[in-house]
Amino acid sequence: MSCSKAVLKFESYLYDFIAQRVPQANLEEKSKNLPKTPKTRAVQRAEKALAKNRAQKRHHKKHIKFLKKVGCFHDEVASYETKLWRKLLKIGNRLRKRLQKAKDHAKQSRANAKFRADPHLFAKNVFNPPTENNDNLPTKERCEQYFPNLYKDEKRIGLSGLFMLDIGS
Repeated sequence: MSCSKAVLKFESYLYDFIAQRVPQANLEEKSKNLPKTPKTRAVQRAEKALAKNRAQKRHHKKHIKFLKKVGCFHDEVASYETKLWRKLLKIGNRLRKRLQKAKDHAKQSRANAKFRADPHLFAKNVFNPPTENNDNLPTKERCEQYFPNLYKDEKRIGLSGLFMLDIGS
């Protein structure tokens, strides 16, 4: 028996031994019970201000629609209302940027705290991040469909057959 087979046999024996004696917890239930990361006060304030701005924009749209329906949406009123609309848009964009900046800052501070707590675990997760589902990995069938078309050039005469990739063999 080769060394690699012996190691695999030992690992499977060890896994079975531990699995029999240690109760296995349901991973799906654990992931549901995990607390969400708390929002910082800056994120909460920015979200509240952005929601208020969105409500103002909705109200302003209704107001403009009403003015047009009544027939009062002419030169002076139209210029004032469009200025006010643009001002609301500008404020909304600033608030959106502030919210994103606050979220990025909170994420960065959480990452810094994780790093300070355990630098080795943090580095391990950075270079080999845990994946919950492997849907992104290509299957054999997807590769067989994709690569032959990638390396095929029907317009080239002569050497095009040399550059074909034969995955089947």
